Amino acid sequence: MNMKQPILIISILVTAVWGCQENQEERIKRTEDKYFDVSKYKGNINTDGRMVVSEINKVFEDMYTKAIEEHGLLGAIDYCGDHAFDVLDSLGHYYGVGLKRTSLKYRSPENAPDSLDYAILNNMKDLGEQGVDVTPMSMKFAGGDGIFYAPIKMKSMCLPCHGMKLRGDIKDEVWKKIRERYPDDKSYDFNLNEMVGVWGVYFPAEYRARKGSVDIPKM
Repeated sequence: MNMKQPILIISILVTAVWGCQENQEERIKRTEDKYFDVSKYKGNINTDGRMVVSEINKVFEDMYTKAIEEHGLLGAIDYCGDHAFDVLDSLGHYYGVGLKRTSLKYRSPENAPDSLDYAILNNMKDLGEQGVDVTPMSMKFAGGDGIFYAPIKMKSMCLPCHGMKLRGDIKDEVWKKIRERYPDDKSYDFNLNEMVGVWGVYFPAEYRARKGSVDIPKM
């Protein structure tokens, strides 16, 4: 895919900031009780993409933190594996967008990149290898819909499951557990702050013109 094709508009933005506020159950409960106000969208996928990615970053970091606290590292592997896709799907319904998490080195086959994802991931990978700070990219298509990609960078809390195996980041019992659940796992041997993948946010052409709000389904 030629990233310079005229039908695509690529905008380089600032990197999405990770954060941690409420725990995952509280945030999901909040969205069950309160509809998302679509008027908060600005109609610009760069601005709106940053907002959505910031929110899903918070939810997932909270979920990982709570899973480790309550189930331990080994239990968190199953907990997150069992719930991550449902949470992402729920958040997509809530915001009225399509959400995905993908990588060139994915853990679950369900996170494998499609052809467009693959092109974006390779473009970001090339930029990173050139010493360029990898930041979000957005594309708008001829029909009016668009997609926003934000890099996911390695956090210290993720190294025990995604870090350098030979360096000892991933303990033997953790490695065994991961390989049992994901025999074809590729998502390891990452360094701190290295890009591990991307969030993808798909915006329909009329996403801001929707009437009413989208509720989040109960898990």
